Amino acid sequence: MVAEDEVPPGAGSAFSPDESGFAAYLAALSWGRLIVEAAPAGEVVPADSGEGPGAGGRGAPGAGRAVRVGFLVHSLLGAGLRRVSCPDGEECGDTCRRPGACAYHALFASEGASAEGVLARVARVPSPCVVQADWEPAWRAGDRLVFSVCLLGRAVDHARDVARALEVSFAAGVGSGRVRMAMVRCLLSRGGLEGPDPAGSRGGDPVPGHVRIELRTPLRLVRQKQPVRRFSLEELARDLNFRLAVWGSHHQGLPWAPRWVFLAEDARAARVVADDTRWVSFARYSATQRRAIPLGGLLGRVTLEGVTPRLLALLRAAEVMGAGKGGTIGLGRVRVEVEEG
Repeated sequence: MVAEDEVPPGAGSAFSPDESGFAAYLAALSWGRLIVEAAPAGEVVPADSGEGPGAGGRGAPGAGRAVRVGFLVHSLLGAGLRRVSCPDGEECGDTCRRPGACAYHALFASEGASAEGVLARVARVPSPCVVQADWEPAWRAGDRLVFSVCLLGRAVDHARDVARALEVSFAAGVGSGRVRMAMVRCLLSRGGLEGPDPAGSRGGDPVPGHVRIELRTPLRLVRQKQPVRRFSLEELARDLNFRLAVWGSHHQGLPWAPRWVFLAEDARAARVVADDTRWVSFARYSATQRRAIPLGGLLGRVTLEGVTPRLLALLRAAEVMGAGKGGTIGLGRVRVEVEEG
C-alpha cells in the first residue's frame, strides 16, 4: 500500500496531457447536489421567513452539547444508509453483501482494494460523498439543520437513497438528546465543471486581478504522512489533481487523468499576496472507535495574484469535490472568488 500523496499519474489516458485535454476532462465530469433542510418535529415555518423557533439558527442556551454540523450529518447519513441499504434491515458488518448495489458501500467504503490500476495501491480512496456545512455555529438541540451533500459521478444515482436515509435518521432522533426532526427541504440539482476560460488570452496568461480562496472549514492536507500546517498553493494543487483523477476514474469510469504538468507550474508561479489562515485544533468523536479523535486544519482566507485560467478552473473544482481529507465530515470546504483589479 502507498499513501495517496505518493500515487503517480496513470499511463495511457484517453485525455491528452495538454490544456485541451484538461478542459475536456473537466467537461466530462458530472455531479449532483442535495440541498437539505430539517427542523425540529412540529416546526413547519420555512427558514427564510425569519419566523418560528430556531429560525435564527441557534438553539436555546444549555440545549445540549454543540456538534459541528458536518460531523453530525456524517453520523446521520451513515446510520441512515445502513438502515435503508442493508438487506432485511440487518447490517452487513465489515463485509458488504451487495457491494454493487449498496448505497452505503458506494458512498462510504474507503478501501482501495476494490479499485483498479493505480488506485489499487491506495489505502483510502476519497469518497464521492462530500458534505458541505457551515463550521460555525455548531448545532445544538432545537436548531435547524441546513447543509448540502455533493455526490460525484455515479454516486448521484444514490441521491434517493441519501434522502431516504436522512429522513430515517431525522425521525429516529438527532444528537445526544435524540431530538426528532422533519425534512423541510430536499432539492437535487445536477451540474458539471467549467474548463479554463482564457478570456481572449492564452490559458497560461494570468487572469486580471486577485483570486481569493476562502477555507470555510478546516483544510487538512497531508504530505508524506505529515500535516501541512501552513498554506501551500503547490500542495493544494497537488491534492486537487489527485482528487480530480479519483473523481473521474473511480467514481465515474473515465480513464485515469494524465499528468497535467502545467498546473503544478502555474501553482509555483502564482504569488500569495495575503495569507490570513490559521491552524485550528479540534476533535471528532468516532462511534466506531469509541473515542475522540484529535484533528487539525487551516481556516481563513488566502489572496493570490498571477493565477492562470486553468489553475483557477482546478481551484473552482474544489468548490464541488472539496479539498484535503475529511470531505465526508464536512472538512475542506472551499470558496473561490475573483476580484478584478
